[in-house]
Amino acid sequence: MTPQPLFGAFHLTYMLIGLAVCFGAALLLRNLSENGEKRMFFVIGICLLVSETYKQLFWYYAIGYDEYPWIRLPFHLCSVPMYLLIALPFLKSGKVKTALYDFLGTYCFAGGFISVVADGGLLREYWMMTIHCLTWHLILVFVGLYLSLRGKISRKFKGFVGATVVYYAFAAVAFCLNCALWNVSNGTCDMFFVGPAPMEVVIYRDIAKMTGRPIVTLIYLLTITFISLIFWFLLSRITPRKTMVSPNEISK
Repeated sequence: MTPQPLFGAFHLTYMLIGLAVCFGAALLLRNLSENGEKRMFFVIGICLLVSETYKQLFWYYAIGYDEYPWIRLPFHLCSVPMYLLIALPFLKSGKVKTALYDFLGTYCFAGGFISVVADGGLLREYWMMTIHCLTWHLILVFVGLYLSLRGKISRKFKGFVGATVVYYAFAAVAFCLNCALWNVSNGTCDMFFVGPAPMEVVIYRDIAKMTGRPIVTLIYLLTITFISLIFWFLLSRITPRKTMVSPNEISK
């Protein structure tokens, strides 16, 4: 099919309904018990894993012509929530878990929201891939809103610092993987868009022609950090409303 246009009727309808559903679901589920939350996150993570497996197989057999598109390797900013949501229920409360909550509620929320609203790359020539991409990023929006309404996004700036450490740690891992897979991917693997493959992100690829890859990578990372900082400020200021319903009742 011909890809649907950005801000066209399909995109606007799916986006607006999707965002409304995300907010409504987050509002409805904000009083889950801790055990209920763990189950919810685990189920969402497994669903993402299953859908990602389908996408990878689709790219390989239907689109890749039996040659794996390494640029689609699932280790990007909007991919790592799949792993985190599966792992979070098994992590003990502490600084690491808190930092991961803040990371999901800021960086991953920002990636999901901006992608749904303004990334025409999600609107593909295949309906299943278009629905998959839009729904995936809407789920990231839901998770961020849910954490915000639960009061699990730190209101202190050091919480955002922790989220930033997580982001740059993942970016560092992605860079190492990109280098390790350089030969097998023919230099196309660019997870987290940190190189060393040529920058392909719109606008930044033009900047790269003037500054070179290392500088544009730093500019890109700092831009993501600044945007996430804005979302952290907004989402961390939401005050959860208390409820008279027992959390034990909600988890049943």
